[in-house]
Amino acid sequence: MNRFFSRPRAATAFLSLLLLATPRFATPLLAAPETISHPKPNSPLRRAILDALRKPVSALSKKRVIFTRVEMNVSRNFAYVTAASIDARGKLVGPRDLRLTACLRKSGGAWRVLEWAYVGDMVSIEWEKKYPAAPKKLWPQNR
Repeated sequence: MNRFFSRPRAATAFLSLLLLATPRFATPLLAAPETISHPKPNSPLRRAILDALRKPVSALSKKRVIFTRVEMNVSRNFAYVTAASIDARGKLVGPRDLRLTACLRKSGGAWRVLEWAYVGDMVSIEWEKKYPAAPKKLWPQNR
């Protein structure tokens, strides 16, 4: 006979403890469905994300860029951005027919660019595979 279950009180106490503890640990895993936000222009969140993205884009183009026609999805600590980029004179930066697409993640209190490119939305399929921790609804193909 199993020594653990030979003592009914111990088994009952263990099962009771297990049942009481399980909801505490399972609740975060069963939390509310993913929500996507779209930060408004001039909001601190949108500004922080675009400022993080501006660094590598400006470095490559050797000009300070301004983002226009911005579409942004933010969920938890991930952001997906598409935008047009222009310089201070209003001249397009990057390929004429392609928009800037980027994936960012917030870590250590700051937004960091994971990926960015002048491509269409199809790159998001690859990025979704590469970053499985990102919420599914973040990506345009899942909306």
